[in-house]
Amino acid sequence: MPEPHLRQRLIVDLAASHQRLDDRVSQFDLGKKSGVTAFLLMHEAGLSVLARTQLCPDTSTMVTDLHARLKSDLAAHQIASLSTNQSLATDTHPMAAKYVLAGSRLGAEVLKRRWLDGAVSKTGFGEAYMRAPRHIEVWKQFLAEASMMPAQTKVADKIVDGASAIFDLYFNLAEEALNGAVFNA
Repeated sequence: MPEPHLRQRLIVDLAASHQRLDDRVSQFDLGKKSGVTAFLLMHEAGLSVLARTQLCPDTSTMVTDLHARLKSDLAAHQIASLSTNQSLATDTHPMAAKYVLAGSRLGAEVLKRRWLDGAVSKTGFGEAYMRAPRHIEVWKQFLAEASMMPAQTKVADKIVDGASAIFDLYFNLAEEALNGAVFNA
């Protein structure tokens, strides 16, 4: 029987964290401006935090693109960033961010359809982010790398722990956005 690899471990070990975040994000009503606003604020704040950690080059390019789109969408409607104290350890493994962010781009297609079905999409609000490319090449690269990495090493532990912390970060940011957190002036 082949030795389990990192991708398999991430799926198993992080299933509950991933589902918890998906359940929270599904509470954003992407057919309404308030829901799209909270969704964009959560992502903008999360990418601001992740941009301060070490990222793989392809993940960094993706983050730069998505972050610029989020800032553009929010600025076009004069919406300030989410004021938050959320943070992430600066030594979070770059593969942890790659796993969560590249994987999230797969689910973005479902969220895009929800947004397109709502009236708010007709106004163009959130368009830059919601129509962002999927960056599928980053996900494919992650799959190739993680499938070659053993599941039970100290590096694998660090990647799993980092990905768990990123799921927690986004869950907390979603909570803040859904609960009407205070925004910067």
